[in-house]
Amino acid sequence: MLGYMFLTITLFTIGELALLIYVGGLIGFWSTLGLVLLTAFVGASLVRNEGTRALIKIQKELSMGRVPASAMLDGIAIMLGGAFLMTPGFITDGIALIMLFPLSRAIIKAFFIRRCRSWIERQQVHVSHIHVAPNFDPQPTVEDAHWGQPQSPYDDGNVIDITPESSDDSTP
Repeated sequence: MLGYMFLTITLFTIGELALLIYVGGLIGFWSTLGLVLLTAFVGASLVRNEGTRALIKIQKELSMGRVPASAMLDGIAIMLGGAFLMTPGFITDGIALIMLFPLSRAIIKAFFIRRCRSWIERQQVHVSHIHVAPNFDPQPTVEDAHWGQPQSPYDDGNVIDITPESSDDSTP
């Protein structure tokens, strides 16, 4: 696996350099440098705007009590796009811009979600369970307190504590 990653990164870097040299030969060094800087500035502006939009969307979803999965995927794509923008070159700038535009990002998100569902359906992704000791008693925090207000139609504010008994008959 590590060998494939090294090979991929090496070939990607060689391709990036070859494209920079080729474009530099066509339009000249200064024009190529200007084009790389222009894409970096445009991309940085997109990162700032789209990142702010994603954060607002995450906060809105959280305030409504929903999991902001879609907005978080947007945020991840925007961060990856920003990382690609920090790498000079046309290939990385192109990938970054694809990740930063909302329409192309939506297509990437849909592909990623379909791919994850496929992995889960084929059971290629295994979810492990978290085991808690039987006598584990977490202390409630201020955030956990409901201040006596019912949180659902089934919650009347009363708490019934049920402690399971051991079914092991070997103990006296």
